[in-house]
Amino acid sequence: MNIRIWARALQITVIALAGIVAAACTEQPTTADSAGSSTGEAADRVRVLFLGNDAPGTSHDPVARINEVIPFLSRQGILVTYTDDQEDLNRDRLSGFDVLMLYGNRNFLPADQERALLDFVDNGGGFVAIHSASASFLNSDAFTNLVGGTFVAHGVGEFSADFVAPDHAVLAGLDEIESWDESYIHTAHNPDKTVLSVRREDGHEEPWTWVREQGAGRVFYTA
Repeated sequence: MNIRIWARALQITVIALAGIVAAACTEQPTTADSAGSSTGEAADRVRVLFLGNDAPGTSHDPVARINEVIPFLSRQGILVTYTDDQEDLNRDRLSGFDVLMLYGNRNFLPADQERALLDFVDNGGGFVAIHSASASFLNSDAFTNLVGGTFVAHGVGEFSADFVAPDHAVLAGLDEIESWDESYIHTAHNPDKTVLSVRREDGHEEPWTWVREQGAGRVFYTA
């Protein structure tokens, strides 16, 4: 996944998902410490809990990715706390954040964690699902519906994701670019979503980036 597009899309989308307009952004840098929390003043910031996994060195390496984008997000007033502990998907823990972000590989979603996540979004929380998040928690139809679809297969190669809703706020300031990536194909699409970009191949338009609303909350996904 192209880091420039990922970071820029996250910056705009996280603010939109939380329903927060940052009146003033701090310029103090934020870094992830060994305990998984980010440092910096939390006042006037969008609070994001980033759930990754414990698979360093793989193609889906959330620790490496978040360390690449934390300084950028910090300058936008976004405070990121990293965790690889799935037990953080509980009502009390999530109540301290505006947004949950998921990137990495996760297998099973227990019923209590599913309920906590759905309640968090239904009650106004934001959910940002990145790339392989759509291949996670395949035991949960509710999670698939929340994301808006699920991964089924991919190839690799250079391609562009073409904007189909260029006036949407998430795409503001972004240009279409061509890059090497995994050419995700999705299934079990939830039709209740707004597709922002597609990957075109052999006459087929594969939804690539989309947003949707659920309850009082908002969801963003990009492959």
